[in-house]
Amino acid sequence: MKRILITGGNGFIGKHLIKILDSSDYEIVTLGKSSNGLNHLKIDLLNIQPEDKLTEGYDVIIHLASYISVGEAISNPKKTIENNVMSTLNLLEDMKNYNPNGLLIFASSEKIYGDPISDPVKESDVGMPLDPYGHSKLISELMIQSYHNTHNLNYVIFRSGNVFGPGQNSNLFLPSVMSRIAKGENTIVVGNLNHFRNFIYVEDLVNAFKICIEHSNLKNNTFNLSVYHKTIQNMIDQITLLSKQKLNREILFIQREEMKRKSCFESKPFNMDCSKAHNLLKWGPEYSFLEAIERTFEGYINHNELVKKN
Repeated sequence: MKRILITGGNGFIGKHLIKILDSSDYEIVTLGKSSNGLNHLKIDLLNIQPEDKLTEGYDVIIHLASYISVGEAISNPKKTIENNVMSTLNLLEDMKNYNPNGLLIFASSEKIYGDPISDPVKESDVGMPLDPYGHSKLISELMIQSYHNTHNLNYVIFRSGNVFGPGQNSNLFLPSVMSRIAKGENTIVVGNLNHFRNFIYVEDLVNAFKICIEHSNLKNNTFNLSVYHKTIQNMIDQITLLSKQKLNREILFIQREEMKRKSCFESKPFNMDCSKAHNLLKWGPEYSFLEAIERTFEGYINHNELVKKN
């Protein structure tokens, strides 16, 4: 039985990952600042002590814990970089001392690419992030590779597009829109709808994590993970259609210029080359764009109905 430690295991991606891992095959322990359920370690990654021996005895350490908001990173870069970088560094140092043969799986981001020169962008392309969040992920990646080179620590890095799915933090755009519709709002004010972004459905993302947990020969690789190259308008169109089909409601989206994010932090549209993941991981999406949006939408509607009953 493999022992797995998941930082941020009580978060959006962590919950979906735990759901697909068979408990008969894995002993899973989550880690975070708050006390939350069984098999959970209440530890602040920024304050790991040597005597904690945090990673000792685990086969796989999955590092999901992160400040993820680009907006917050722009307004408070110091906090974002300190939290994202130092948590990774502390894990690496603990692994070096107490778990040199373990595998670290790190959740990175397409934000490390910034405005890439090539399109589609490959894993070998040099990252030039545009915002502090992207920089925090790139610095973390460089540290992971440095510890691999100097201490032979094993790793897998996943650079994902924008992740979405049921249960996501409603501070982000897509879950915010769906949550508001689920609560009965029919008019929603939005910003830029025409910018292309790379997206991946959360269940497709965690399937890639599972593959790497199960196959040790995939270690010491970096993979792009993305499925859909869509505009926000594409998503809005599907949400509008689903609202009509499933709720018999017309949703009005009003676009306002003042809500658009500053252009200096918005990368130009680019595609991600995911052929390495397809070829080495034998990974591919299980859900079409329409299926992923529908499953996400239904998740928010069902959650809101459950809240009403309780």
